[in-house]
Amino acid sequence: MTPHGLRHTHATILLNKKTSIVTVAKRLGNTPEEIYKTYGHTDEQADKQASLAFSSEMSI
Repeated sequence: MTPHGLRHTHATILLNKKTSIVTVAKRLGNTPEEIYKTYGHTDEQADKQASLAFSSEMSI
């Protein structure tokens, strides 16, 4: 794995574990905006899961 690949994996794992974007940005030396631009797809997946969880509860 390249250093860049390790960096990407590190950020993705942290975001999937619900670590705040601000914290990930500080760890990687970026701004939160840069992290969101690069890893925003991770947040979109979490949003889809949240939507499904809410829909499931509302259909009871």
